[in-house]
Amino acid sequence: MTFRLACQIAVIATALLPFMPLEARAADRIGTVLEVEGAATISHIGGERLDAQLDAPVNMDDIIETGPGAKLFVQFIDGTEITISENTKLMIDEYVFDPDSKAGNKAEYSILRGTFLYTSGLVAKSPKPDVKVNTAYGVIGIRGTQFWGGPIDEAYGVLVNDGAVTIRNSAGQVSLDKGQGSTLKNFREAPGPVQVWKQQKIERAVATVTLKNAGLLKDKIARRSKLNREIAKARVLKQKGGRIIDRKLPQRPDMQKNWKRPRD
Repeated sequence: MTFRLACQIAVIATALLPFMPLEARAADRIGTVLEVEGAATISHIGGERLDAQLDAPVNMDDIIETGPGAKLFVQFIDGTEITISENTKLMIDEYVFDPDSKAGNKAEYSILRGTFLYTSGLVAKSPKPDVKVNTAYGVIGIRGTQFWGGPIDEAYGVLVNDGAVTIRNSAGQVSLDKGQGSTLKNFREAPGPVQVWKQQKIERAVATVTLKNAGLLKDKIARRSKLNREIAKARVLKQKGGRIIDRKLPQRPDMQKNWKRPRD
C-alpha cells in the first residue's frame, strides 16, 4: 500500500465515523468527562495527550491530570463517579463491566497524586465487590460507598461519607464506616486510628472537590444513564470477540511524580 493510498483510506474512515454503529464507535469508551473547571488533560495509551473537554471519552489505561485551580468530574458506564481536584493525577488501570452479569465485574484506579471524591457505581455494589483505589499511602478497598481522599493537615486523609472502605498497606490495615476517617503518613506506616473528624475538617476536605455547577451536573448524569448502558453492551460484544488484557500496577506502587508505569 502506498503512502498516498493509506492517507486516502484514513480520510475516508474519519469521514464515515459519525455513521458507524454505536457498537463500533463506543466499544473502547469506559467513561465520559461530564465537567471540567480549569485546565486538564487526558493521556491515552501510546502517548497521545489531549485537553480534557466536556463529553471527552475515557478509556482503559488513560491518565487524567488537572492543573492548578482545576477540577474534573468523570462518570463511568456503570455509574461510578470520580471527581478530582487541582494538581491531581488519576490512572485507569482495570475496568470490566457487564450490565447483565455481575460475575467478573471489577475496577482498579490509581491516584498518583492529589485529591479525589469517589462514588460507587454498579461494579462496587455486588455482594463481593472487586474494586480498589491505589494511592502512595495505601490501597483502598471499596464496598458500595462514597469517600474522599487527599492531603490534609500534613498527612494523607481518607473520609467515608457513605458505605465502608478498607485501607491497607505494608504495615497494617483499618476499616472505615460511614462518618469515619483515618490518616496515613506513608506506605510503610500503618494507617492511623479510626476517628470521627471534626466538622471544620470535613468542610475543608469537601471544599477541595466541590464543583461550581453541581446542579447542572446532576441533569447530565441523569441524561446519560441510557447511553451508558448501550456503551456497556457494546464493550461486552467487543470483549466476547477477543481476549482482553488488563494492565496492573505492582503491589507497592511508587507513586512519586516521576514514576511511569511500564507500557506493553
